[in-house]
Amino acid sequence: MAELSHQADQPLPASEEAKRKAHHGAAPKREANEAERRHLTVMFVDLAGSTALASTLDPEDLRSVIIAYQSLVAAEVARYDGYVAKYMGDGILCYFGWPHATRRMPSGQSALDAP
Repeated sequence: MAELSHQADQPLPASEEAKRKAHHGAAPKREANEAERRHLTVMFVDLAGSTALASTLDPEDLRSVIIAYQSLVAAEVARYDGYVAKYMGDGILCYFGWPHATRRMPSGQSALDAP
């Protein structure tokens, strides 16, 4: 797994760019009577130990850690053609196979093994 080695006084990696790549657009427009069946993988991830971390860090430092974490997750989601549906504090809801079908569905294990 990737490590968070961000220092509070250093600029963050291109988190907004990674987030944009993972959050790459709205759902395609469909006719009201048009349906499509497809496989969809839904993944929710959160930062392990964030409650304990929040009690030991200043809010600004915790924010930096969470932004760095979100950037890393968004980059991995984009790498597998996924879509970041929602950021919820230290949690991230991701879809694979939506809004565009893909054959590059990650398995749960490959998501865990991501750098």
